[in-house]
Amino acid sequence: MIWDQAAIETLTKLVKMDVTFTKIADILGCTRNAAIGKSHRLHLKAPLIKTHYRAREKRVEVEPIQIKPVAPVARSSPVKMIDLKNGDCRYPLGEGKTVRFCADKKLKDSPYCEKHTAICFALTKPKVIHPARTL
Repeated sequence: MIWDQAAIETLTKLVKMDVTFTKIADILGCTRNAAIGKSHRLHLKAPLIKTHYRAREKRVEVEPIQIKPVAPVARSSPVKMIDLKNGDCRYPLGEGKTVRFCADKKLKDSPYCEKHTAICFALTKPKVIHPARTL
């Protein structure tokens, strides 16, 4: 941008009125950084940024979740992938060429049985906030 005398006067006036540099740039038709740089070279004070802070909400203590241990499920013998049926657990047992699958009855919305769903999708405990540590 070419800074002619009219643009410099407008910039000076808007900076003194505490208009943000984003709005100044829109008015002058230049970039925000160009307006900031020119005001810096002219030794103009930057506009005060008016921020409104919200009061912090008080943190609530949360009781830890008690996770019940899963009862052992009667396991059928592991099967190869080709032998799996529609309602069988797809949890892999073993590695490589010897991999087998659990094949117990799977839960409704999971590819795994109850035991393997508990292993794969373990719930995390919520953080317990101690009163001495609150901000």
